[in-house]
Amino acid sequence: MSSLVIAAKWIGPPAGADAKLFEALRQLRRQEASRAGVKPEQVFPDTVLAEMARGRPTTEDALRRISGVGDYRLQSYGRAFLKAIIAYCLRTGLMNDVPLPKSALAPRTAPVALPPATTKPGGKKELAFKMFRAGAAITDVVNKTELTAPTITDYLAEFVRTEKPASIFGWVPEDVCERVAAAAEIHGTAKLKPVFLELNGEVSYDAIRVVFALLDTQA
Repeated sequence: MSSLVIAAKWIGPPAGADAKLFEALRQLRRQEASRAGVKPEQVFPDTVLAEMARGRPTTEDALRRISGVGDYRLQSYGRAFLKAIIAYCLRTGLMNDVPLPKSALAPRTAPVALPPATTKPGGKKELAFKMFRAGAAITDVVNKTELTAPTITDYLAEFVRTEKPASIFGWVPEDVCERVAAAAEIHGTAKLKPVFLELNGEVSYDAIRVVFALLDTQA
């Protein structure tokens, strides 16, 4: 996995994050949460604060690009956090608006060869799992099995839960995984709709379902 967080469990700030700024942002989060009458994680989860401490954005556009910062959070809390980041960087001389590391922007690996279709009756689920092990895309599995995309997505979620692959980035982009994981920190994984709404309807239910499957294996 990359240094970027894709699970609901907090594993610490990414490389390059300023520890003192991170703690200052956590303190600001507590203040904003108290003022709004909400839990601190509903302001911004630790994953978002850690990326703020690493990238140190100074504009709303830069802040909005951080996974887990939706329009509501940006409008409600963005200005206060940007002000704190700018003041800290001016006081300490730290560089601001730091881009993502090259490793996070690296292109995906080339697609792998697909296994041949099976003719065994009732073997479509087994075929789907075999193709998932080979890294096949959902559309390729749909074409081979002649099943619907929702059915294949359900198979993929089951595959992720039972076989626990090291990564699901071949099926759900890394940035989407991060956004869903950040939203799941707030709403949990019991229901899809709260996370769908938290992400402003920008992530499909199918993608959320697959990420939830991964998070369930890490609970």
